[in-house]
Amino acid sequence: MKRFSPLLLLLCSALLSSLKANAAPVLLKQSDARLQAMETQLSKLINAERASRQLPLLAYDSRLAEVARAHSAEMRDQKYFSHQSPTRQLEWPLDRYQQGMQRTPQLVAENIYNSWSSKRGLPPDAAKRAHQSLMNSPGHKANILLARATHVGIGVVSDDKGNLWITQMFARP
Repeated sequence: MKRFSPLLLLLCSALLSSLKANAAPVLLKQSDARLQAMETQLSKLINAERASRQLPLLAYDSRLAEVARAHSAEMRDQKYFSHQSPTRQLEWPLDRYQQGMQRTPQLVAENIYNSWSSKRGLPPDAAKRAHQSLMNSPGHKANILLARATHVGIGVVSDDKGNLWITQMFARP
């Protein structure tokens, strides 16, 4: 029987410990409460940005979140990433708002974000990363800080690989 050196055993042990510490997060099913928690966290991050600039806070609208979530799911399922939907009656954010809310708003704006997971799971800082990325984009930042907006709805969906699609809808009903 061959014996392994203590140094080799120590290196193997250290490698296994490192792998366990850096293990990929658990995969999420769409019904996982962490996706809803991420929507809530993104809403709080948006309102923190607004508060820091003395802008009115946005009310979270669960119906608007359903509209946003539907757009995120459509982008995932139909394999595209755009504000423009290939579904004719849902082509633009205003179309989606009108169909989902059954009225025409005074104002509607939309942010979208996509994250490809390299670790096959949801990283613990996914919401903060998404928010920072959107704040680093002048157009998305302008929507987050849109003074006339009064409501926000956020829809986060994932796939079995941990990829994320996020839609933020801002509105003034």
